[in-house]
Amino acid sequence: MDLTEFSDIAPFTDEEADAALNRLSHHPNTKWISKFIFPDKPETFLAELLRSIHTVDEFQRMVMLEAIQWCVSNTMTSFTFDGLENAKALNRQFIAMSNHRDIILDPALTQRVLMGNGFEGTQICVGDNLLKFKTVELLIRSNRMIKVIRGISLSRVC
Repeated sequence: MDLTEFSDIAPFTDEEADAALNRLSHHPNTKWISKFIFPDKPETFLAELLRSIHTVDEFQRMVMLEAIQWCVSNTMTSFTFDGLENAKALNRQFIAMSNHRDIILDPALTQRVLMGNGFEGTQICVGDNLLKFKTVELLIRSNRMIKVIRGISLSRVC
């Protein structure tokens, strides 16, 4: 099966993420974001880190888990989870369905729990309505996220 027709919605490969993260490293907001996620590092830290990352897994572990941890540490008084043994019993292969309450944070917290407990990174779906800026799309697709095209007609699918 030729999957190239889905390349504009698929998560980035390592090579695509490498190029996207290098591009993002030059964005003017990178310094501002770096100050929040890595407050004890120079403001150039995130840009340098993005340029040193070459795989999606490295990006998730070195940047995204740090960003999620920043959110947990600075916006919550506690964070708990349970049921991880059920995922382990399924040989680490399962589908998790969100209630659509928080499209980004819920999967991010799930990612933190799973990756922090030895699971591989996951894929999630994000509607194209949240990807109005190219920089956001580069970031999200570098994080194993699949773009869902909203408002598509049946005639375009068939």
